Amino acid sequence: MHVPLYVDAVQVTEENMNEVADWCGGQVRPAKDEKSRPYIWVNVLKPMTSRQSQAFPNDWVLKTKAGYKIYTPNAFENLFVEVTEKTFDDKMQSVLDRA
Repeated sequence: MHVPLYVDAVQVTEENMNEVADWCGGQVRPAKDEKSRPYIWVNVLKPMTSRQSQAFPNDWVLKTKAGYKIYTPNAFENLFVEVTEKTFDDKMQSVLDRA
């Protein structure tokens, strides 16, 4: 059984980069050359690579109890589901039905 991890998540777009940077305490950094893209540098907890601190358009910035994390669109879609009140009630009913 998996323990749920509740997060606040925002997908980065070219239009919202400044707002997302403000939200997570990050910094918008310009592209270094014509082959690169601007990104948001985010102070994440224990990044293993520099990429884990860089949120590019389409990436997701997540806020957890432990701090901020960055996920690529593919990783985010494979690991997280949106939880609404109805989703939570349905999952709880499923647990109760199995008890």
